[in-house]
Amino acid sequence: MKEKHRYHVWDYVNIVVFYSIFILFLVASVMGIIQVSKGQIEAKDLIYRILLTLLMCVPFLVKKIFRITFSRVVSIVYYLYMFLAGFLGVVLSFYVKVEWWDILIHFLMGLAVSVLSIYVLNLTVYKKDTSKHNLFFTFLFMLSFTMLVGVLWEILEFTGDAIFNMGYQRYVTYDGEVLIGRAVLIDTMTDLLMELGGAVMGIIFTVVTKGIDKNFLKTFKIKKLKHLEPEVEDIEE
Repeated sequence: MKEKHRYHVWDYVNIVVFYSIFILFLVASVMGIIQVSKGQIEAKDLIYRILLTLLMCVPFLVKKIFRITFSRVVSIVYYLYMFLAGFLGVVLSFYVKVEWWDILIHFLMGLAVSVLSIYVLNLTVYKKDTSKHNLFFTFLFMLSFTMLVGVLWEILEFTGDAIFNMGYQRYVTYDGEVLIGRAVLIDTMTDLLMELGGAVMGIIFTVVTKGIDKNFLKTFKIKKLKHLEPEVEDIEE
């Protein structure tokens, strides 16, 4: 007889957060189609909305395609980041309306990536025994991995600006003035510094949390699904 699945509280939180934000992106995409037809927004803005809607489904697609799952808390953090960076930042134009929004998002990106990089370590270096973490190496990896992601992101922005003239790296002011000299570097270097600050905060968070829960680093494990039913995660138990 098949055992009945018992939902954990974080399963419900994960479902509520996902559908709430997904519906927002879906509505924004539908509204975008109408706005493009009326000439109120450009076609690229609609593409952004559709792409963000699809990106919301990444954790679900990873689970279904690769048959692996990870902490519900990680999924929730991902969805909330998509809401802040994607819906508020892109759809509602907070990047333009709020001067410090881009700085905040890059700091949160550094924080999230640094902590989630522990997954990479447990999947590669410590896959046989996650209790043998060398803390110095772990923290060095967290910092290095975060900065690698940050640099790759800046390269992506640079490529987008070069090919599609998107202005991601803000080498042109909103008034159309083309910046020169050191002013051109301010946005890129500020982004990298914020990601560095986020990585440091991620390390501090890890140190404090590990002091409270000695098994904290063990919880960053990717699990292979054995059946179709969703799992109850034990990370929060």
